[in-house]
Amino acid sequence: MKQEEFYKHLKEFKGLPDTKRLIDISIEEDQLLVTIIDLISAILNVKRISLMLYNEEKDELILKAGKGLSGVKIGATKKVGNDISSWVLKNKDSLLINDIKKDVRFRESEFSGQFSTASLISIPLILDNSLIGVLNINNKFSGEGFTESDLKLLESFTKQISLAIAHIFSYYEKIYLYEDILKTRSLTQTIIEGIPDGLIAIDEKENIIAFNMVAERITTLNKNDIINNYFKRYEELGFVDNLIKSILTNGNTDTDNIKYTNPKCESFILRAKTALLKDYEQNRTGILILFTDVTRFKVMAEKLRQSKNLILLGEAARNIGHEIGNKISGLDMFSELLIQEIPNDDKRKAYADELKEGINELMAFLKRFKEVYRNIKILPSQININSVINKILKRNAGLIKGKGILIENKHGAIPVIEGDETYLESALLNIILNAIEAMDNGGKLTISTAQIASPAESAVVEINISDTGGGISQEDIEKVFIPCYTTKASGSGLGLTITQKIIEAHNGTIKVNSKINEGTTFTLQLPLKQEGS
Repeated sequence: MKQEEFYKHLKEFKGLPDTKRLIDISIEEDQLLVTIIDLISAILNVKRISLMLYNEEKDELILKAGKGLSGVKIGATKKVGNDISSWVLKNKDSLLINDIKKDVRFRESEFSGQFSTASLISIPLILDNSLIGVLNINNKFSGEGFTESDLKLLESFTKQISLAIAHIFSYYEKIYLYEDILKTRSLTQTIIEGIPDGLIAIDEKENIIAFNMVAERITTLNKNDIINNYFKRYEELGFVDNLIKSILTNGNTDTDNIKYTNPKCESFILRAKTALLKDYEQNRTGILILFTDVTRFKVMAEKLRQSKNLILLGEAARNIGHEIGNKISGLDMFSELLIQEIPNDDKRKAYADELKEGINELMAFLKRFKEVYRNIKILPSQININSVINKILKRNAGLIKGKGILIENKHGAIPVIEGDETYLESALLNIILNAIEAMDNGGKLTISTAQIASPAESAVVEINISDTGGGISQEDIEKVFIPCYTTKASGSGLGLTITQKIIEAHNGTIKVNSKINEGTTFTLQLPLKQEGS
């Protein structure tokens, strides 16, 4: 059976026109070499046989298969020297020797002292004039010497054996190459996934060929679903189209302040860099896009800008308080005296009352102005936000009813939080009153509360306060928290600035979204517990 199998494989090797088909032959290297050794041993009935492969780089022979060997392990190596195998290798010629002890060339051979007779055939394995190895057979069991017919029989196999071995090496080299490619791809993929920026690569047909985890997180798209697909199929990648147009038409590779909202309604500010992918001949093969989420940096920059404004205003408030605070107090005292001196039936009494009211408003403004720069120190206690909202709505029920405003109060099942109730009530009141003032002709005030997970995956209570008023322009939205900035006919422009300070003092966040003629929504997020508590 082994003989038939061997000849079958030799026939396959001999008839194959290319290496590719050889790879499809399902036979392992060691098994093939063992089959060769077993077959030759059976045909010639020999005691000892070895097949050694040549490593040209190290100039050594490696024992890859054998039978009847004693004291020698498969895989053993030896340098090319003056022994029989080395002679055959160097001369690229076969040897037939029937009494090695009488051959003066090889008295110090690898066979000396191991056999009472040393009849042998040693044949070089050569393919395309390149040495592959050496096949050695030694001593027939019959005790007869080898003949020229034995030598020719073996030599008739050596070309096919050499071809088989060479293609086995080719097969394994391709496996190793493929493994190297996989390792390289794995390393490249590891590098891509390790990049802290979003990465998208598209080919010349604008199909997506790379998409890392950061890109998945920001866009909410799954890499496995979109790879090799046309990028314009996905609305979530609309910003990519603009970046491609920019680099192809204007050569612009840097784009800042990309405002992006994903399907989860998460808003980002992105900064992107684009680069053309080219082959060795500098032909364009695609485009690489790297984009960074700079939202928190923009928020930090805005907070720093606001802090700078607050510092400047703080200094101004101190100066105002120092320069005119005492004078206003003096005016207030004199206005009180004036009111007392003027009889009630004197028409000047009305003027004195107006003076007093104006001084009171000015003093109230100065007090609120000082709150803008004053550090807020909260006194945490357990607070039910739903109860605080209900209290505000109850106290302002007359104003709400008078303006014909409908209330939709969507209370969620939320836990109590830690916070300063006085400050938080003031902050919520500011926002609710602003919403009411925005609906002079009636409308709908919607307030909802819920417990959610923040982007940092920590639980928070979220409060949304929406109105159906005239809305705020995008230009004005960016300024609503700036001290003294207001779009109202009357008002100090300090309410939202103070509100923001209160929320931030509670380690929370406040955002505003608005559309002209559609209304405005303030979104507040407050942690369940304060730091250090």
